[in-house]
Amino acid sequence: MKLPNKSGLLIWGAFLFSTGTVIVCLSYAVGEANLAPATPVEIAALAWTGLSFLLLLWWGIHHLCFQTASVFMDSGAESLPVLRHPKRFVILCMVCDDFDPASVLSCLSQTDLGKGHRLIICDDSESEEEKSRVDSFCKEHPTVELIRRGDRAGYKAGNINHALGVIEPASDDWIVIVDADELLDPAHLWSLGCFIHDLPESVGIVQGLSDRRLPAQTRLQECLSLEIPLCFRTVLPSRGRFGFVPYLGHAGAFRAGAWKAAGGFPAVVSEDYAFAIRLRSLGFQGVVWQGSTVRESYPNSFKALFRRLSKFSSGTGELFRYLKKEATFSRSGVITASEKFDALMQLGIYVINPIALLNVFVFGWLSGRSEWMNPILVPPLLPYLFLTLTLWAVSFLPTGSPRFGEIFRYWSTASTVYLSLSPAVAFAFVRGLIKGARFDPTHGRTSNAASLPAREFRLAMIFTPILGIGALLLGSTCDSPFRWVIAGHGISYLLFPIGPLFNREDFLGSICRGLFVIPTVCFILALVALYSQTWY
Repeated sequence: MKLPNKSGLLIWGAFLFSTGTVIVCLSYAVGEANLAPATPVEIAALAWTGLSFLLLLWWGIHHLCFQTASVFMDSGAESLPVLRHPKRFVILCMVCDDFDPASVLSCLSQTDLGKGHRLIICDDSESEEEKSRVDSFCKEHPTVELIRRGDRAGYKAGNINHALGVIEPASDDWIVIVDADELLDPAHLWSLGCFIHDLPESVGIVQGLSDRRLPAQTRLQECLSLEIPLCFRTVLPSRGRFGFVPYLGHAGAFRAGAWKAAGGFPAVVSEDYAFAIRLRSLGFQGVVWQGSTVRESYPNSFKALFRRLSKFSSGTGELFRYLKKEATFSRSGVITASEKFDALMQLGIYVINPIALLNVFVFGWLSGRSEWMNPILVPPLLPYLFLTLTLWAVSFLPTGSPRFGEIFRYWSTASTVYLSLSPAVAFAFVRGLIKGARFDPTHGRTSNAASLPAREFRLAMIFTPILGIGALLLGSTCDSPFRWVIAGHGISYLLFPIGPLFNREDFLGSICRGLFVIPTVCFILALVALYSQTWY
């Protein structure tokens, strides 16, 4: 199979468009405004706001362009070749106090695979009860192998490296990692085997697409699990042609020879992403496979989502520390400049988050200073830009589900849930960047109190509402259409303490879910206010 040549046109086109838009806005604003009354502190705050706006626009338009390209790309549903010499799969089911028999059974139920494949449970559980459940399952299914280790060094990366070191796979074997919340459709591995059969040796990673497990078990999953197909279907496909192909673990596979060449998974929390970067720096390529049939669970509660996002965010901070230390990314002559830029943009949500959080308060403070600020902060082009970006982003929602009610439920709730968590997630990123990550091995799946960063959650319950009060106070002094944006952020922060009520089926749960729609209404009012100011 011949791999398509990658082009940086999409990446640099989006970059130039974003930069040009900011330059036009700022040029008009500075030309129209009188900066004479501004103090040095206000000038510095204006510079920060302009830089923040540029970074947000870079990140937002970059991803919107990739989503647009993904929608128009071939689905890869062409006929598969006849599989005469199947590749051997080594399937590693990762368990860490979150064993789900259904996940392993879905691996056992794979069709038309032939012989020689191995299914191994890599059990890192600390709970004796969980270990007993795994032991009982393996006794009932003797074809399933079990590997445990004496410690948990390296966490998930260490678990994978230990298992592969024990079994010593052949270089041409393909390793499939299956987390405890994943389900494989019966023909998944057969289809994967057909896809990888003729791939060149230079391909080290195949990243497939994932879908959500249905039916949803909780109200939070019911509202937000649409995010899984939405992200996989619109974010990944175009990466194979225009950007950096990550390894996300779910729905993916990697060549054992590539794992050996890389010296195993790096011992960091974001081991999958670090592994993909290391392989790319060694000359291996990643490809996107759109024929995968894997389903995964969305976090089942507000606390579980807090746990997962904190883990991802602190892990990203730690990953930047790792990349600086290893220098395999910045100094690599194999990874193209466009791939490096795209890789940074994929990680950018966690970098942008603390910047955007701080900018809410800086912008609110500036807006309340005096009337001479408004021509700078709200240039005439801004309402049209915001409306275009909003409609552009919303237009992708039907790719996740054709049902309008489901789309509306996700759209009206997701922004509030994620904004309410954003201060804690921003803190987790900064902590990971400075001190390294604190690891939750279950990725936010279990309700085990021992794995919950309870101290961080209690602190967030105190400080997030305080930030909400501060944002609302700033918004009340703001004489700008953006007061509604600031109010939306403030209300989202105030709603953090009632987030754990989201799943309740009683009156309190209904009230909670209703309140989580209010910030979305504020953002709509902000757009209306922007247009009103432009017209009149």
